[in-house]
Amino acid sequence: MNDREKRARLREIFAGPKGIIAPGVTDALFAQLAQDCGYAAVHLSGNAIHKNFCLPDRNLLSVTQIAQRAAQIAEATEIPLIVDGGPACIETEVLARAVKLYERAGAAALRLKTRYSMRMACPPSPSPSPLCN
Repeated sequence: MNDREKRARLREIFAGPKGIIAPGVTDALFAQLAQDCGYAAVHLSGNAIHKNFCLPDRNLLSVTQIAQRAAQIAEATEIPLIVDGGPACIETEVLARAVKLYERAGAAALRLKTRYSMRMACPPSPSPSPLCN
């Protein structure tokens, strides 16, 4: 199944009367295991990938690093991949770049947090976001 078909399949699932359980995965191996267990989609969470790199979930990984992992997962599976799009406190231009990178990587959907939900998690900072690299 190619990326376009995976996105179409995920839209069909979302349009249906039932929801799905998309287990969190950290890499292609766990994504293949989830697929083999019959799950209809998988989710690459920011927390999970940070833990996989033995890092705290503080946005220490770049969009490029996460997109590379997403590409590995999308390549290894035939089910849609939902990717944690990161914090909404990043600049609009960085978010636009992230969307393009994740789309090229084969993500079927992005899960984004709103600025309202991130108010406490994203205090104002004079330094640029680590997601900019």
